[in-house]
Amino acid sequence: MLKTRPEVSDTPVIILTGNEDRELKIKGLDQGACDFLTKPFDPEELVARMKVHLKIKHLQDDLKRTNELLLELSNTDHLTGLFNRRFLIEALDKELQRARRKDGMVSLIMIDLDHFKRINDTHGHMQGDVVLQKVALQMQKELRNYDVAARYGGEEFVAILPDTALKEAYMVADRIRLSIQGMHLAGPMAVERITASLGVAVYPSPHYEDIDGLLRSADEALYQAKARGRNQVVVSDPASMT
Repeated sequence: MLKTRPEVSDTPVIILTGNEDRELKIKGLDQGACDFLTKPFDPEELVARMKVHLKIKHLQDDLKRTNELLLELSNTDHLTGLFNRRFLIEALDKELQRARRKDGMVSLIMIDLDHFKRINDTHGHMQGDVVLQKVALQMQKELRNYDVAARYGGEEFVAILPDTALKEAYMVADRIRLSIQGMHLAGPMAVERITASLGVAVYPSPHYEDIDGLLRSADEALYQAKARGRNQVVVSDPASMT
């Protein structure tokens, strides 16, 4: 029962019993006990064994926390705190598989900051990094806690919206656009107005059936937004919004 409950499954268990049956000892250890003492027992020995197993438990907890931190670091973009591109592709693959199984849908928003090179050239890369961090924060504010926000590369960001139709995703994308446009920057950056162009695509679609097709479709919509004057949202298949 202890092993089936996550909050106590790692708790060391010492069996203390008057039964000296060898098979019972083996069964207890096989089922998750870490030690076995038979009565009569020496209280000092019991305390000593408890200390040993608690020490092992602390070491295991430290190792678990370290592994969790390493996993988080491997999935996270160090500058923005968003997920990185590798994690994005894995998450998108899972969402598409889930959509296929449940006959659902997944929307994708691709975001690219307008004229970002000019920001770096005029104010330096450190100020450019500040802008990227603020954009990441604004983006997260407009998403649900189960949506996935990732830095795709450079000044490009991507959001995965599970169980979201194209029309709803367009509305989310436009909120993100307005949020970025409304950012207030400090110091010499106060004169700058940051805007973004966004492309939105949805799965399933008659035009593609995999991750590459979904990403390509959102990217093409993004570049249409750039070509039409920037600071706007374009959907990959407007007809499907009706």
